[in-house]
Amino acid sequence: MAQNNRSNTSNSKGNKQEILSNCQNILVRFCRTQANAYITASSEHLFQQAELANGNENQRQLFEARQSLQEQHEALPQQLEAAIAKRFLFNT
Repeated sequence: MAQNNRSNTSNSKGNKQEILSNCQNILVRFCRTQANAYITASSEHLFQQAELANGNENQRQLFEARQSLQEQHEALPQQLEAAIAKRFLFNT
């Protein structure tokens, strides 16, 4: 009976790990497909807001924010994936 309990506990831990791994994979794939779309839409929105801004200072700040977003375009999805992976490590 003790052997059976150990086997169930082992299977339970294995199932938990498999579920977490699958969830992580789903989230990472989602991030890869959606992050670029989000960044592109955000960049376009900042551009539109800059065109509508009152005053040169507001316009300059919005254009700088857009430029910063574009400079980080490739790094942001990778940082998000790394954060997800790190978070899942804490739950194993």
